[in-house]
Amino acid sequence: MKHICEGLQLVNVMQTSQQNSLVIVSRQPLTGLESLRGKKVGHWKVGFSELAFSLDNQYKLGIQWIPFLSSINLYISGAIDATLAMNYNEFYQLKEAGLRLRKEQLLYFRDIGYNIPEDGLYVTREYYRTHRQEVEKFAQATREGWEWAVNHPEETLDIVMQYTRQNGVATNMGAQRWMLNEICQMLKDIKTGKRTYRLDEKAFERANRILTENGIIKDPITYKQMTQP
Repeated sequence: MKHICEGLQLVNVMQTSQQNSLVIVSRQPLTGLESLRGKKVGHWKVGFSELAFSLDNQYKLGIQWIPFLSSINLYISGAIDATLAMNYNEFYQLKEAGLRLRKEQLLYFRDIGYNIPEDGLYVTREYYRTHRQEVEKFAQATREGWEWAVNHPEETLDIVMQYTRQNGVATNMGAQRWMLNEICQMLKDIKTGKRTYRLDEKAFERANRILTENGIIKDPITYKQMTQP
């Protein structure tokens, strides 16, 4: 949405995520949003923090945002009071590091009115118009791939681990199993439990409202702009 607002004509051709996995992990128990006032909170330097910035702006919390690349080291070292994490990734890394996190230390964005879907498949409008058949076949293959992964988790993990070993990726089966399970849950519509692979219009409008009201994007974007080539 931010890219479209800046002039890049993108179109959503398939939506995998139907739920939000963003969580604030605090060192101390949280009694509400006020517990974050003025705190040092880690965020990804490469992005993915727009919802958190919107939350900070909406409630005037004055959070001190501390950038990190892709690591839990700032949190582990005690350099920050809390950190942004994805439930399927950094949250598991913190658990794997031996931290016993209680529910009072966790603030899930999906539980406080910020349940904005995440990953989808995007192409430029121009590319879609000139390669429509290829794009639609790729989207269909991606849907079929995820359906296969949902129904064949162990085979999926074997394939993933094969490629991580070939490419020297530092991970393990436990981490990948956690990630696959969490991602498969995110594929489901929170109300119906179905995997639609479509961008929900109500969720889209929720994102529109949050991002415009908090200055992340200048002008609202229509659902048609996002989904129709």
